[in-house]
Amino acid sequence: MKIIILVIFVILSPLNFFAQTESLSDEKYKTAKIIFDNAYSQRNKNTNYKLSKVKSRNNKVILNNLETIKFGRVDFKGLSIIEKGLLNPKEINGNSRISVCCIQELPLLNPNIITRRFRIWVFPYNEKLYNSLEDESYRNKNPSEYYFELMNEDYTENMTWKDFIKNAKLTFIAFGQKVE
Repeated sequence: MKIIILVIFVILSPLNFFAQTESLSDEKYKTAKIIFDNAYSQRNKNTNYKLSKVKSRNNKVILNNLETIKFGRVDFKGLSIIEKGLLNPKEINGNSRISVCCIQELPLLNPNIITRRFRIWVFPYNEKLYNSLEDESYRNKNPSEYYFELMNEDYTENMTWKDFIKNAKLTFIAFGQKVE
């Protein structure tokens, strides 16, 4: 019996060695951690960005009948954030039209269960840009990386992402760096 247990241990132990785990020292977290640590402590705690009126169609969202976000390469969470109107181009970089992709949650930086932190790539608006977002050539456009935070004070552990986003508010957004 001891031999069987030993054999199983020897076979399974390399799997733990090769398992991928995230860490705060990973590249995707380094700049984000600095931005959230520095800027978050200096921001006005009562900041509430205004929710936009949203119309969505064909990978384009129109906010307040004025601002436009064109998007590509976004997952379910990213799409629900954009379509909820939580990101407004004027609040991101002062322009009324932007293109975005690559919205990614940064779960190791979430300080509690009611707060979710993300990064997003923002490009100058370009009608042709969407066609290149699915292609690796979008990296040549040198997007700006922004970090933002959503908060839902009514969220509990048993709720789904859909429940979280329903009453979420944008509480923080800041420029991080140019993506080279």
